This record gives sequence, structure tokens and C-alpha cells, in this order.
Amino acid sequence: MVIDIERRNLSMASSMSLALVLSAVDKMGPILKNAEDKLKSIKRTTEGMKKMEVTINIKEVRETVQKLKNDAVKKSESLQRSGAKDIAEGTALGLPVFGALKEFGELEKQLNNYTIATYDSSKSAEEMAANVRKAEEEAMKLGDATKYNTAEAIRTFEVLAKGGIDESVITGGLGKGAIYLAQLEELNPEAVAGSLSTVSNAFDKGGAEMYKYADHISRASDATKSSVASLSSAFTYSAGTAATLKQTPEEATTAIAILQTGGLPDTVAGTSYNNFLSRMIPKSKQQIAAMEELDLLDAQGRSIFMDAQGKIKPMEDVIGILRKTFDGMRPDDILRYSQKIWGEEGARAVPILKGKGENSWESVNQR
Repeated sequence: MVIDIERRNLSMASSMSLALVLSAVDKMGPILKNAEDKLKSIKRTTEGMKKMEVTINIKEVRETVQKLKNDAVKKSESLQRSGAKDIAEGTALGLPVFGALKEFGELEKQLNNYTIATYDSSKSAEEMAANVRKAEEEAMKLGDATKYNTAEAIRTFEVLAKGGIDESVITGGLGKGAIYLAQLEELNPEAVAGSLSTVSNAFDKGGAEMYKYADHISRASDATKSSVASLSSAFTYSAGTAATLKQTPEEATTAIAILQTGGLPDTVAGTSYNNFLSRMIPKSKQQIAAMEELDLLDAQGRSIFMDAQGKIKPMEDVIGILRKTFDGMRPDDILRYSQKIWGEEGARAVPILKGKGENSWESVNQR
């Protein structure tokens, strides 16, 4: 009798089949245990027969009894070996069954959680069920292609869903990006999913775009001394402001990677960059006066870091303005003006972003 249980043939709709299989497996344990007990009894009998002494005096009878004893020992030992082999085979057959059932149980649990996380009263039951099936199919593909199993992929999808990400975005590339980025950098996929959901929500990016962004954040990490984990964490502190000013998430991510490599630790780089962005638009009299003195305001009194539509200029232009303004200036004057315009936190970003050499904007983007 050959039992072939294949994971993909198990689905949420197979709970009745699962119950039957579980029932069968429950019966396997006692059967194997009973066989093992009998085997031990045979072993004891065999050992006992080996120790028996044939003391009958009549030669013919004694020889006959001795032969019967030897035959019994041989058969007993053969039965013992056969029994051990059968039990070993039974156990070997049982282990994959137990493993498959355990994995299926975890998958079913995660699918239920994902179904709850993506529940939408405006959708029909059929539409929601179809979306869950699509997520399961995508998770199975990732389970085959990566070191994470299907249940772990679904759990990652659940984190994205709880982060407010639409199912079409999750199965359209964001879920795949989170799993691959986690595997590449040896990170917890759920933690990566949390960071990517923040970026997706802030910048209103779809699945395909977020998949490309996941690749970019990995390359930005490779091009600098910033890790993906610290970079993802830091970016959450400035993502909202960057998105408001219509900066691309790729530019903002690269800028934070440069700040971290330049000496600003982890989340400090994120808060510093957030202040740097938000204070480009002057609010106080001190800011306005300092920016006027440095010709950082146009004829209408607007920041020259912004374009005609009020969006931040490309980072290459922003860095060009910083260099033109501060290169050749005394270090103490750079600090004084920077703090007046960007505050103490934002001022930390200025000397690093305008820098040249190995950690410059141009160098990092060419790698």
C-alpha cells in the first residue's frame, strides 16, 4: 500500500479529508507501539531459548530437541529482524505524514488569518475567496523558490494586509519583493514587510513599483555601509515628508544610506533627513533671514530647493545648491547657517550630503 501525500493537493476545502488522514495517523501510533511490544517479547523469548540447556540423556531425543531449539532460535531471530525492519519502515513512512500534516495545519491557520486581515464587506464572498486562492498560489511559488515555506509567505502577506496594503498590490509584486529582500539580506520577512508597507502607503506605489523598490533598497545597502534593516527602519521616519514633497522613495532611501554611512546612526539618519526636508520651506523669521542672506529664496520668497510646482527638485540639483552655497565657507559659518535654516537635527545632514568622494551622491549612484 503506497501513501502519497502532496502538499499542493491539500487546500482549505479539504478539512474532511484532513480529518480522515488525522484519524488514520492517530491509529498508526498504537499499531506501531503494539508491534514494538511484541518484538520485545520475541527478543526476550529468543534470549531465553539461547540460555536453555538440553539435558535429556537419550541421544536421539536430545539431538532432536536441540535441533528444534536451534530452529526456533533462528526463526525467532528472523522474526525479530523482520519486525524491527517493519517498525522502522512504519516509522519512516509516518514521519513525512506527520511533517506534512503539521505544515498543512500551519498553512491553514495562516490562510485563515490572511482571510480575516483582508476581509472587505464591499466584496462578495466569491471575490474574497478568489483573492485568498491567488495569495495562496503566489505563496506556494515563493515557497518553492525561496528558503521560506508557504505558511511563512502567507504570514508575510498578512503583515502587509494589516499595514493597509491592498491585495492586488500584495500579490502584484510587493509580497514577492518582501520575501526576496528578506532572503537576500537574511532578515525576518515580516519585519521587511512592515517597512515596505510604510513606503507603499506613503508613496502610493503599486506592487510592481514596490518590487523594484525592494531591489533598489538592496542595491543602496550594497553601495554604502548601511544595512537593509537599519535603512528600512530609518526611512519610516522621513517617508511621509519625502512623499509630501513628491520625492521618489529611491532618492530618499539613497540619501539616508549616505547619511548613515557618513556617521549618523540608524534612526538618527531618518529623523535628520526628515528635518532637512521639512525645513527647506522657511517658516520662521530666522530661517527666512538666513536663506535670504545665502540667496536660497527666489524673487517670490520661495525656496530654490523647490520647483515651480512646489515639489522638491531632483536630489542631484539639491546637492548642487548645497555645494554652491557652502563650499569654501568657514566650517563654523556652515554650522551656524545650517542650524538656523534646518535646526540642530537637520543641520547634521548638510555636510554629509554635500560631500564628495567615495560616499558622495554621484559615487553611490554609480555603483
